[in-house]
Amino acid sequence: MAKNSYLNFFKKNGFLSSLPALNSQEVEQLLKNYQDLCGGCGKILLGEKRLFGHLKYAWVQKVVTHDKILEKVEKLIGENIFVWISEFNTKPSNSEKFFSWHQDAFYWNFKNLDEENFIPVVTAWIALTPSNKTNGCLKFIPGSHKKMLPHIETKSKENLLTRGQTIKEALEDSKTFYAQLNPGEFSLHHPLICHASDANISADDRVGLVVRYLAPEVIPPVQPAYAWLVRGEDRHGNWNDVFLDEEDNDLLVHRCIDSVKSFTGSDFK
Repeated sequence: MAKNSYLNFFKKNGFLSSLPALNSQEVEQLLKNYQDLCGGCGKILLGEKRLFGHLKYAWVQKVVTHDKILEKVEKLIGENIFVWISEFNTKPSNSEKFFSWHQDAFYWNFKNLDEENFIPVVTAWIALTPSNKTNGCLKFIPGSHKKMLPHIETKSKENLLTRGQTIKEALEDSKTFYAQLNPGEFSLHHPLICHASDANISADDRVGLVVRYLAPEVIPPVQPAYAWLVRGEDRHGNWNDVFLDEEDNDLLVHRCIDSVKSFTGSDFK
């Protein structure tokens, strides 16, 4: 698909799906690294331990800067690219955990999300295992990224969103698109698209790596705000560029987490 075709589809629908990136050897090694980090198969990373792996591990850095992923991101947000957040997203087998219908940008509070023809942020969902209807893949409402919708906060220990934030109005489920991915494939979605995912009723864990890419033009609501420039240059100075050769990367991770919390008001499950 040509650059304009990708861009036109994304502008109309708010997402792209089933994009190839990692080969089978890359996926196998990445999944092994993740399982080693968890302490072996059958365990998952929880809370802050699953965040900002690109600031600590060379193997995560290699994924978030993968040429096949950045090439698609560049078609959408431009040639200058920051990595803002990376997080492992895992649903254990036979789990009732789910994500309710929501828009990512509702709590991000960026100041210029609504500029016409400006795609400020895209989220990549990179599959390390199969991601399908049975194990709770991402699902989107195509074209629902045109405006911010009211949300309410619900109380559910099974909801993986930190506040249980849920779009208040009823959505047309008949339009739902399920972003089913093979290992090594990824999807991209707009910060305003309505999306969710169901429980994992399969016998296997569903594992993905989520990466938030943003353009330097994006204005964070508070400072400091940290991001890693992985392609191009920053002519705006809205973000504090992180450096991966700092002596204490754990301290850097905590700075980044505190920054995200300061302008989203969210904790991490």
